[in-house]
Amino acid sequence: MGILRLRAVGIFSSLAVLLAALLVPVTAGPAMAADTASISGVITAPEGEDATRISVTVNVCGSGSCVVRTHGALLGGSYSFTALPAGRYSLSIGFGAASDSNFRPQHHAGSLSEGQAATIDAVLAPGAVVSGKAILPAGMMTSDVKVSAGGRDTQLGLDGGYRLAGIAPGDVTVEFSGRSGARMPSTFYPGVPDSWSAQRIQLRAGQEKKLDDVTLVAGGFIAGEAPVEAGSWPLHGMVCATPWGSPADFNRAAASRQCVTGNPSGNNSYVIGPLWPGDYRVGFSGSGGRTNGRDGVTYGNQWFNAASVPASASRVTVANGQVVSGIDALLTAGGSITGKVLTSSGVASTTTSIQVLDAQGYQVGQDFPLADSGGKFKVSGLAPGTYRVAFNRVDGSATDEAQFYGSVHESAGLAAAATVSVAADQTTQLNDAQLISGGVLTGKVLGPDGFPLTDTLVEAFTDDGFLVTRSASTDESGRFSIGGLSSGSYKLKVNADAKVPGIGTLYSGNATETTNAALLQSTVGESKDVGVLTYSPVAASGGPGSSVPIIPSRFLDTRSASGPVVAGGTVSFQAGGVNGVPLDASAVVVNLTATETKSDGFLTAYASGGPKPNASNVNFGRGQTVPNLAVVPLGADGKVTIANTSSGTTQVIADVAAYFKGGTPTAVGAFGAKPPTRFLDTRTSSGPVPAGGTISLQIGGVNGIPSNASAAVVNLTVTEAKSAGFLTAYASGKAKPNASNVNFGPGQTVPNLAVVPLGPDGKVTIANTSSGTTQVVADVSGYFLPGMPLDAGAFGSITPTRFLDTRTSSGPVKAGGTISFQAAGINGVPENAAGVWVNLTVTEPTSFGYLTGYASRSAKPNASNVNYGAGQTVPNLTYLPIGRDGKVTVANTESGPGSTVQIVADVSGYTLR
Repeated sequence: MGILRLRAVGIFSSLAVLLAALLVPVTAGPAMAADTASISGVITAPEGEDATRISVTVNVCGSGSCVVRTHGALLGGSYSFTALPAGRYSLSIGFGAASDSNFRPQHHAGSLSEGQAATIDAVLAPGAVVSGKAILPAGMMTSDVKVSAGGRDTQLGLDGGYRLAGIAPGDVTVEFSGRSGARMPSTFYPGVPDSWSAQRIQLRAGQEKKLDDVTLVAGGFIAGEAPVEAGSWPLHGMVCATPWGSPADFNRAAASRQCVTGNPSGNNSYVIGPLWPGDYRVGFSGSGGRTNGRDGVTYGNQWFNAASVPASASRVTVANGQVVSGIDALLTAGGSITGKVLTSSGVASTTTSIQVLDAQGYQVGQDFPLADSGGKFKVSGLAPGTYRVAFNRVDGSATDEAQFYGSVHESAGLAAAATVSVAADQTTQLNDAQLISGGVLTGKVLGPDGFPLTDTLVEAFTDDGFLVTRSASTDESGRFSIGGLSSGSYKLKVNADAKVPGIGTLYSGNATETTNAALLQSTVGESKDVGVLTYSPVAASGGPGSSVPIIPSRFLDTRSASGPVVAGGTVSFQAGGVNGVPLDASAVVVNLTATETKSDGFLTAYASGGPKPNASNVNFGRGQTVPNLAVVPLGADGKVTIANTSSGTTQVIADVAAYFKGGTPTAVGAFGAKPPTRFLDTRTSSGPVPAGGTISLQIGGVNGIPSNASAAVVNLTVTEAKSAGFLTAYASGKAKPNASNVNFGPGQTVPNLAVVPLGPDGKVTIANTSSGTTQVVADVSGYFLPGMPLDAGAFGSITPTRFLDTRTSSGPVKAGGTISFQAAGINGVPENAAGVWVNLTVTEPTSFGYLTGYASRSAKPNASNVNYGAGQTVPNLTYLPIGRDGKVTVANTESGPGSTVQIVADVSGYTLR
């Protein structure tokens, strides 16, 4: 008698936080004279966290080699790396010794030039915390149990307590797993055996979610002997325990069954476990053996107790801590089924699954074999008996319908399938099987914000599981096409939690419960469009002063409405109560564009019904098209008024990208709208700013701006410029960042909105980076409250940072082309950011056109952000929503075939999702 030794192998996987970032390869060039660059800064940890326990790693690659250094932050959170080479750098701020700290790691990337002293300050956003307690069975030690959630893990404390900190906001499951040798099966909160039954925990930044106690179980074990028939021995044996259930449950559970494998080397015993208490089917198989002098024999699958099919298996019941012994089997040579599969187009299929079923529909065997390159397949290890064979009957995407051998549609049912007989140690040859093209259901999925949901799984299923579930993912426009369907009634299911945490499940008919889902008819060989599945809009969260992005929309275009605004005249447009902006909104973020201007002048936007302030938003010359972003308060009627201060007519366009909720702002990061007020005009005060010089202005504590405001919304205007250059606005007392706010040429008057952080003294510094003097005007229209933002819609400022410069990366963007850049999870912008304040600058355009920024992988809106002419350098601040992949896309709508433009993007702040 052959001998089969089988024993369980415990597997323990450890999760780690990946803190290194990918670097853009740098082509080797001439050797650097010396490593003279440096990076230093200050890390501000969330309240209550110790910055000195944080690890900082820098990786710089240049001249064909890389330098990697790591150390902890010093007292006060400062760090410094000196003697660095020039090249591309990646700076990662991670947990280090602070494994129990509650913050989100940050990654910064950019370029270092020789001798450059870069300053990178980091304000770490808080993560989320999950805590609770596990109750262990007698005899188990807390050191044997690991708890994992959201990529973080820890060991139970002596009292069974745990605390997982630094988890990214979103939905997570909590798993308790035993270390190697522990007699405990994996358990998922709130005390279930598998991940698909686990409760998903919704987490927000800064939140600690205390969970109910979880009672862990002492695993049970199944043991026995599995010898092979006399004169034989297997080279590979397997024993598997699968939870008891209906055919559909059993076949699904087969993917997560617990198995042990072994080779002949001493005895024929096996042990499976630890197992969750419950009922199991125990299956036995062996392959690669020798019988009666023949090699390569596969032994027939069988189930305890000597059953040839799962439907006839005896139930094995396992209790807590129990070892169920005597679950034995004698393996004997099995038969096989062989054949060939053709697709509906008549070519050999290599991707069609073959499934052998017993009379009740239980899967026989443990795998779904595929055909070879010629479409041929062979299913071995079958005990003597009668079976049905199914093709393409595995959940997932498909083109051809699932069917049974004998050209039987899946919808006809298992009983209609042709039977196939198998004898011991014999091969049954089937006729060629050609598949049938399935039905197709197409449609589109929109999220609660109205944006298409991309890369999201849509499933077509039946309540009774009678027909196989088919699925497809949505494309960049949110469209899906589910093929391979049988003729019958299906329901559709969408779950986009991976894209929008907590969004929940949507069913056909826009139902939220499967019982209310609409039934959709599919017909083999036909395609049917089912329309749009739309998640219900979610009430904007966050308190007064929180921002809410909307799909950028055109609210006003006088060219197609009222006609040009007359000299000295005004035009008003309704913002509150339109296109998702509520009537009680306090202000809107609107891109104003002046075009077809007949003379020099400027536009001033203000709350309807209020006095026109002494401020400007868009300055223009005759015949120019000039855009500029504005944050404008709404009047009591929800309207915005725009005044044309010029001696000629002008057309006006208004594209709204976001709004601020009404009420008195009190929460961290909330926005306070103020009537536009002139805070600086060097023409009437200090005089022009000299070349390379700076000027500071007091904002905090002046004109209704709180002294502790963290940032201000400032419209900066350059005028009477003597040479080309740009302005950079930044917090007083900080180093000047590598970013620009207003680009100008000699003699130009150029405005641009900026969101500028305030220094500790409440001041803003403005640097003139040009070789000549320039006059500067600053009009303030609002402020943000200080502190670490936690709530949805709250604003967080960062040091203005260059996120994109096509001149040094991808090269110019062609007409009609797009470019995307990572905005979330990098350079201080958290992963859960909803949008960013980004200064977009066009330079080196070869024709005229405009840029449109929008959330990555969503449809391009009918709106513009930066308008430009050939050869111009034009900046404009924009507020852009972030796509669900963390990116922002910028489209170049430029005239002329072959025309191109370079694009620069500097980010100065964000709002939370």
